Amino acid sequence: FPVTITYMPGYGFTAQRVVVDVSRGRNNPALLFPEGYMAADMGPGWLGVSMAELSMRFPHEFKLRQGSTVSSRVGLGVQNLLIDRQGFSGVLKGRDLFPLKAGDLNGWDFSMEEFYLVLLKNKVKEGRMAGQMRLSITEENQPLAYRAVIDPTQDFYQFSIQTPDSLSFPFLKATQVSLTSNSNVQLTLANRQFTAQARLHGQLDIQSKELGLTLDRFEFQDLVVSNQAPFL
Repeated sequence: FPVTITYMPGYGFTAQRVVVDVSRGRNNPALLFPEGYMAADMGPGWLGVSMAELSMRFPHEFKLRQGSTVSSRVGLGVQNLLIDRQGFSGVLKGRDLFPLKAGDLNGWDFSMEEFYLVLLKNKVKEGRMAGQMRLSITEENQPLAYRAVIDPTQDFYQFSIQTPDSLSFPFLKATQVSLTSNSNVQLTLANRQFTAQARLHGQLDIQSKELGLTLDRFEFQDLVVSNQAPFL
């Protein structure tokens, strides 16, 4: 049973275990209304569609790498999911949706370990996602943990990163990099494509035998790394 939500462009849904209620005399005994519904909306005359299972296809901006064995359609847990004259309501949630090497954030590796969205009558009441992303200048085994506040109905995705204890920047011969807490990553969605920009602050140690150069605790500010040219 395909479901399209017009105010969430790019997202596609397929529902299973669907119940269509057209009876004004009584409701399905298994029907549970979402939190926030008024008593007047929950009487035996309720008409609508309820769903017990749902899979979701992410929009094109959440790209998966070619050759990835991960499906672009993911199964989600659902809670109190229904469609009626007031719109789409319910809770969508998923964990470990795709790993770091499968996700392609326009050139940066990224994973999605959590997706959580609460909809009430076509409005997002709460939305978040979490996972890891790897900047292009770091080692492959040094991803950054991220969390994001999301509202797909407004194309709103606000990311924050958890600064690790240490990183390395191979292109600078920086063997030890410490980021300060005001380092951040901004993602902007335009034309169904994410532009990512990291603004980094901190200290680094540089050791280059080729250049005979050693720098300890060199402070830096406003090191900008992007997934669009110019990349650095």
